[in-house]
Order: sequence, then structure tokens, then C-alpha cells
Amino acid sequence: MKKLLVTLLIILAILSAVVSVVYFTKTAGHLPHFYLGYTKGSTHKHLKHGIVFAGLAVVLLLGAWMVSGQTEATSKAKNPQAEK
Repeated sequence: MKKLLVTLLIILAILSAVVSVVYFTKTAGHLPHFYLGYTKGSTHKHLKHGIVFAGLAVVLLLGAWMVSGQTEATSKAKNPQAEK
């Protein structure tokens, strides 16, 4: 279950990073129609949307890292001297 959660978080982080790049590189008129901020014919770039999605990618990667870390039970099993 833990491995599935880590994989899901990493996939979501990658998708979030891709969306962030799209927001940084495309104008509002050239965004896909289902993206927030799409405005037909607009030359405005939604940099704040890109920053938010880049931050989300970082948070998701940190979450995956935290979930994949050792639990207290596994660290004690690997190092029985730690209990003394």
C-alpha cells in the first residue's frame, strides 16, 4: 500500500510539473481549452498558475519522500542496539 501511495504521489508530481511548464510557456490564448485561465485570443501569460503548480509538484515530491521513509518499527528491527 505504501509503495502504491509513493508511486501515485510521484505521478501526480510529474503531471503537476508538466502543467506548470505549459503555464510558463503558453499564453492564455494558446492554453488547452480545459486549463484554468484560457481566454481566446489573449496574449497574457498566467505565471501565478505556473508557480502554484510548480509548488504543488515540490510538495507532492516531498510527500512521496516522507511516505517512503523508514517507520519506527523497521528502524528498530534493523538496529536492535538503538533500544538500549
